[in-house]
Amino acid sequence: MFDVIILILMELEIVTDEKNFLEVKFKGDAHSILNILKKKLLEDDSVSFSGYNKPHPLINESILVVKTDKKDARKVLNDAINSVVKDLESLKVK
Repeated sequence: MFDVIILILMELEIVTDEKNFLEVKFKGDAHSILNILKKKLLEDDSVSFSGYNKPHPLINESILVVKTDKKDARKVLNDAINSVVKDLESLKVK
């Protein structure tokens, strides 16, 4: 649940938005959530590349890159985020 709150509160900037290619800049400490997102994105057969990069250790931002074969990259990212949220919600203690 904590990662869901972090994801919701993160400041994002779309760097590149094309049908099959998306670059999103995450400001703040995003390593944990980006690693989860990267792995979730790679579960989608239409994703040909998913990765993230922290361009400089002193700058607190990372860039997530998503490349797809057929599907809209923005929709694929949105679906992955929703899937991660659902996975994390299933871990709630009842």
